[in-house]
Amino acid sequence: MSVPQNNPYLDPSLMNAYGAFSPAQNTAKNANTSVRVTQARNAHSQQQQQHDDMPDMDVVGLPFGEDDVPLSYEELRALDEGTLLMMMDEETDGWCQYKFVSMEEMGFVVLNTQKETIFIPADNDDDLPPVFKASTTTAASNENENQLQQAQAQPSIDYTLKDFAYEKGADIFVYDDANNFIFYSIDEYDAATTKATLRDKSGAVNKIVLRQFKHESANSQSKRLAITKPVKSDNVASLTRTSANAVAAAVVDASSNFIPLSALSHGCWNWVQRTSSTRLQWISYKHTLIGTISAGSMHLYPVKLDYKTLMFISGMGLDFHWLDVEVDDDDEDEDDDDVAEAKKRETTRESVVDEHLKLFLGDSRMDSTLAQISKYSHYQFERHTIAEVVNDTQNGVQRLMQLEQRVVQNLDQQVCSITNDERGHLALIVGYMQKPVTTATSPTMYFFRLKKFASTVAAQETEQEVAVDLYRQSLVITMQPPPKQRQYSIQHTFDPSMFLRIVSDLIVRYETQLNMQHDIDLFGRNALLQMRNMMEQTRNKETVSNKLGKLTIFALIRLFDARKATSEFIKYVHAKIQNAFHSQTGSEIEWKFERQCDISVELKHIQASLKNEIEAIRRQENLFQAYIAEYNGKALGTVRWQNYDRIGLKVALDEILKEEDQIFENLKKIQTKLELNQAAIQKN
Repeated sequence: MSVPQNNPYLDPSLMNAYGAFSPAQNTAKNANTSVRVTQARNAHSQQQQQHDDMPDMDVVGLPFGEDDVPLSYEELRALDEGTLLMMMDEETDGWCQYKFVSMEEMGFVVLNTQKETIFIPADNDDDLPPVFKASTTTAASNENENQLQQAQAQPSIDYTLKDFAYEKGADIFVYDDANNFIFYSIDEYDAATTKATLRDKSGAVNKIVLRQFKHESANSQSKRLAITKPVKSDNVASLTRTSANAVAAAVVDASSNFIPLSALSHGCWNWVQRTSSTRLQWISYKHTLIGTISAGSMHLYPVKLDYKTLMFISGMGLDFHWLDVEVDDDDEDEDDDDVAEAKKRETTRESVVDEHLKLFLGDSRMDSTLAQISKYSHYQFERHTIAEVVNDTQNGVQRLMQLEQRVVQNLDQQVCSITNDERGHLALIVGYMQKPVTTATSPTMYFFRLKKFASTVAAQETEQEVAVDLYRQSLVITMQPPPKQRQYSIQHTFDPSMFLRIVSDLIVRYETQLNMQHDIDLFGRNALLQMRNMMEQTRNKETVSNKLGKLTIFALIRLFDARKATSEFIKYVHAKIQNAFHSQTGSEIEWKFERQCDISVELKHIQASLKNEIEAIRRQENLFQAYIAEYNGKALGTVRWQNYDRIGLKVALDEILKEEDQIFENLKKIQTKLELNQAAIQKN
């Protein structure tokens, strides 16, 4: 069978390479397998060191022998539904058994022993965690071996309560590794082994050996906490707090709204436990609104939202924002006392929050961004400005308590909300705890557990989570996901028709921004042009305002991150077209275009333009290395740059403006071709 001459995806040199597959290549493949084996055995070694302290949950023993190797990504794709797998569980540091469900975009789906659906992100061997195929015989023998070891093992401390009735429905508090206690109800209990099946307030089920974990009765006066149920809005004004936990009330500094979790020991956290492995890192996300929405939806498969898709559908991936600021130095006309006072004002928390919300996040566009995400994701968002709520003299307290109850209800349904951290960046609300009566310094009823952005994994473990009171926050964003069905999932419903609608929105947005005349807020190409003009004006100035320096750095961080995320999304679309063309099973057939409708060339041109924009920013070596690559969310302070930095940046922005024009010209061509494709489909 001859190869079609008009196939744009078949590379003759690549096909020849497949035909002449060499021993050297085979050696490389074996090396990759060796790396996967090493990773798995390292993981097993870490697990073995902690075996004595590990709860007897889903662990079924060693998942591999000396000669077994983890599955490759291609081997995983070939699995049948229902195949039993063994993987490391992050929460228990043990090997757990899972049932394979299906391969999806950018990962695969498994069921755990509690019948919960879990999405594992991975699209190649490098991203794939160690995964082993578990046989029934191996699983059974390993379980028997574990039971024997457990029968022989004698724990150093037996935490079993002598005067407590371990029966179905009994309530207990179990202490975790951080010495926080979590509320559970007992579903099942084996007195011989002290193995218990526990259910938390969210309905999640855990199995542990209670003698190995410090715990106590939830009915004891030291820990008893009355949980307020969600109430109707017309009853909010009459809410009163119980004082049953006043004995163990925490001493909290009322002047600070960001409280260490260790300072709150009076009650237990009700929280979305699936977020325990969520990582909010600056290296992964620079746009904290898009980042928190993405991270907050990761446990909501199949309606989870990934960062690159959110960037593109929201319009932020090809957008730009600039505030008009003064060129001259901030303090040049002030006397010494005024200079000192101005610098003091700049260091206050309120000024940092305001600065980051306006200069870094661009909060003036937040509502339109959320509306655009809702249009394609089926998520619903509501933004609440706390200052506006509490300043409502007639209904302020009632509205604030209604908002608080809304956040609590969402958390009970395993849905996070979003608020600001102490620096004005956004973070996830992942849990709540009722206040003790002695900390009633505001009309609110709860402390909320906040997961913030962190610079490193170590920082996440020690600094990432704090408690907050909504009364002192700047804003709160509640989100309501759609039902967990594929018909509401972007990754399952994304097709050329949706891509056409998104592209059309981007073009309308771009052309509208060209005609907008604003003195302060500029967007799109006009914003880039104004930034370029500012660099031109200051090219011969030795000193410029520090506000201009901060705005420039924040603008470059946003621009660099947005174009990188958009580049990844364009690659994703192009890969769909390639897969459709090569598929032997009809997979993604909707992306197999006729020649006159094929958008591959335009996608490649957009990809090239995005790459050029990214490289233009990278070439600003002083600014890139000192500020952009290393940004960790902290206040910038004084930006140290020279006039030659502004000269180089002006040249880079000239190049970026040209690439922007090319990108939108190609988007218009894509729009035309997709409309032609849609018309052909409707005609047939």
